[in-house]
Amino acid sequence: MNKITFDKTEVRIIAFLWLLSLSTYPYALLNNYVLSISNYLGVIGLIITTVLISRNNHLIFKATYILLLLGLFNLLSFGYFINFSFSFWININIGNEISIPSPGIQLVSLVLITILSINRSDKLFKFYSKNVHKSSKDVERTKNGQVNHFKQKFSSLSEQEIKYKLELKLTPEAIQALNEILLERERLTTSSSK
Repeated sequence: MNKITFDKTEVRIIAFLWLLSLSTYPYALLNNYVLSISNYLGVIGLIITTVLISRNNHLIFKATYILLLLGLFNLLSFGYFINFSFSFWININIGNEISIPSPGIQLVSLVLITILSINRSDKLFKFYSKNVHKSSKDVERTKNGQVNHFKQKFSSLSEQEIKYKLELKLTPEAIQALNEILLERERLTTSSSK
């Protein structure tokens, strides 16, 4: 099992979030400030993430990314006085004790998720390739759709215009469409001359 060291970006982010939480929440509670649900969920999320990464080092990236993603949309909050967010001006209070966070983008999580994404772009690409990347059939369908689009677009061109366009730098799908149009026209002229 890999040892968790402080040189990993994820560990630094989690440590920063703990420092932020532990430096603001006790003061807010001692001064009778009302914490929102997102504040409590942020601490719970930090506890769960810390336990997960201490037990299984392979989850460190995923757990940190999910934590920051939830914080990004203001579902979790990690600091009381340092909770800057661009909200959509919806204020929801249940009674006078519980307030539901308004939807928005939290600045601290945005900065941290950007840093994590830049430093771990290889892991994001691997995740994208494994989970989001299209199958070869989907890629082929997309390519055929683009070729058909170009065929419709270029169908009214004369043979000279098509040859001129073939000399230009076009996408492979556009070139394929132009070549198919020329082949179809040659077949039509060959079959009509017989």
